[in-house]
Amino acid sequence: MPVVGRMNGHEGYEAYKAPFSHEREIVRAGYHKAVLDHSGIIAELTSTARVGFHRYAFPATQDAYVLLDIGAPIAMTTIADASIRRAGPQQLAGYSTMAPTVRREKPCTVYFVVDFDRDVADFGGWEKTPAGKAVRPNVDRVAGPDSGGFVRCRFSEPGQVLMKVAISYVSEENSRRNLEAELPGWDFDGTVRASADNWNAWLSPFDGVHIPPGHHLIATDRHVQVTRYWDFDYPQASLSASGRSSRQRPGPDAAREHVRAERRPSPGGMSGPRGRLQATLPWTTWNSPSNFVRRPTWMPSSGRAMPPRELTRFMQSVSQRSTPA
Repeated sequence: MPVVGRMNGHEGYEAYKAPFSHEREIVRAGYHKAVLDHSGIIAELTSTARVGFHRYAFPATQDAYVLLDIGAPIAMTTIADASIRRAGPQQLAGYSTMAPTVRREKPCTVYFVVDFDRDVADFGGWEKTPAGKAVRPNVDRVAGPDSGGFVRCRFSEPGQVLMKVAISYVSEENSRRNLEAELPGWDFDGTVRASADNWNAWLSPFDGVHIPPGHHLIATDRHVQVTRYWDFDYPQASLSASGRSSRQRPGPDAAREHVRAERRPSPGGMSGPRGRLQATLPWTTWNSPSNFVRRPTWMPSSGRAMPPRELTRFMQSVSQRSTPA
């Protein structure tokens, strides 16, 4: 999070969040831009598969900060442990371990490496203590639940900071390898174009596919699935005495609803049989935010159901793309 003025990362999200206007916001596949109202900071984001690329334009100030709130809760998940340290003149590294949840019984650690386009001369952070969160300026490492780090920059005239954040669920070294493999350079605009091209390459096989309202077609290198978000249909969720969300069961007909997406010829032409995507939403994981279709099948015009494995091969041949492991 980019901020100017007083470093307030240790005070939490409510302290450092910034308003912005949708009138000055740009959102498209592979790119997001927002102008933060109070500070005038221009924040731009793009990415590769495993690396986020940030570009922050700051006004002239001696107190420009980039906050890395690695111990902050993520949605309904708390962070059991976290650490961030100086790993080089222009690099930070660390991890965040998410605590177990009802659906995920084991902790989950995300390792990260952060590269800046300039030397990190002024690094510090904050840690949780019995007396509250304590700010630790000019240190090489901070750690623990509710911890976080910051990088301070000084601009005698308006300037910008480029930052790349690579992640891995395996190790810090793997996150560094992801960074080197996917985004070795600093061409932000080129990365925006490459990200948009990647989106187009993946989604072009679905030109002409009609997705019913309330549904989403998701294509990855391993599967194709249609998802339906029940929360949109049943917003009147209530909390029971245990604190869990409870809903009225809508009945077996709704639970077994068939989700169909009719395939039409794409504008650019597409090889392969015409037919429709059909999948069934089984009555499972009702308390989850969304219910994922488990067994998508391709239904060609002949009526033969294509098994999920064969469907995966078909979609890979259509897209003619693969994502490295």
